[in-house]
Amino acid sequence: MLKYLKLKLYIDRLMRFKARIYAAFRYFLKRQHIGYEKTVEAFIESPTRRQLSAAHRELSPESLDTYKKYFKLFGLSDGAVLDVGGNIGYTAILFRYLLPAKVQVFTFEPYKPNLPYLIANIQNWGIHLVPFGVGQVSEQLKLSFPTYTKNLKGDNRKSTGRISAVGLSPACEEELSSSNAFSISLDHFKSIFVPQETVRFIKIDIEGYEMNALKGARSLINSDRPVVQMEANPNTMNAANFNFYDLELYCNSLDYCMLVEKRKKKSEVLKGMPKSVMEIFMVHKDEINEEWLRLFEKVELEEFGTEAMPTLSA
Repeated sequence: MLKYLKLKLYIDRLMRFKARIYAAFRYFLKRQHIGYEKTVEAFIESPTRRQLSAAHRELSPESLDTYKKYFKLFGLSDGAVLDVGGNIGYTAILFRYLLPAKVQVFTFEPYKPNLPYLIANIQNWGIHLVPFGVGQVSEQLKLSFPTYTKNLKGDNRKSTGRISAVGLSPACEEELSSSNAFSISLDHFKSIFVPQETVRFIKIDIEGYEMNALKGARSLINSDRPVVQMEANPNTMNAANFNFYDLELYCNSLDYCMLVEKRKKKSEVLKGMPKSVMEIFMVHKDEINEEWLRLFEKVELEEFGTEAMPTLSA
């Protein structure tokens, strides 16, 4: 009994010491960045722990510093920024926190079960919610969990950040949930909602529907020349049947280049499909200068022996 009490006392002291170290670390970060002014649990409302982890990562000091560098390079002082695939709002909050008040921030989220969380999270931030999906045309979409999620477990499988309009699984729809939504093209959005604004930056993360969104933004991209950031996920790209060759053909048609941040998996892009999730940037060729090339490097697939490149469908 005495040994048990001594062991319990030792464990209690160890846990208190750990708590003090953790509190001191959080206090230090709290003085630096918004993501640590409160715990993530208090700052972001979320349906799953997986999405809270994503919010923690997006609002971390490292992420904030990275986007500060990006936005300084992009010269974002006015106009509009579009967060396509808003999920529960943490990326839009990141943008709003870092950007000047003159920059309007719009977040697009079509999945109805996400909207209560998204609205609660952005309500005091001056962020514009667009409760639609983004695609090539205005149409009705069916959204659910794609087939690849059937091998995931528990909270990871239920993350609504995986909701997609491609590669859907009837089994997943029955077990989890599906929802109908309406999509609009970014060209349509621009002409109706912000005809006088210049769209400066677009971030697209819509689980395999990225090429559809890009095809519906040709006029906007041609006129405003925004920087475009796109998530490249091998699971969702396979489900949607597109690869980096399709993306390069699209970029070339608008005098854009694909770029990756230096030391970030350029070799995977050159193979046509990433091995893991990565970020691709698309920038007009006239904008790229020495300052850009300090942070990014160009990716030009045709220089590396890609002989039979697929034809990009309209």
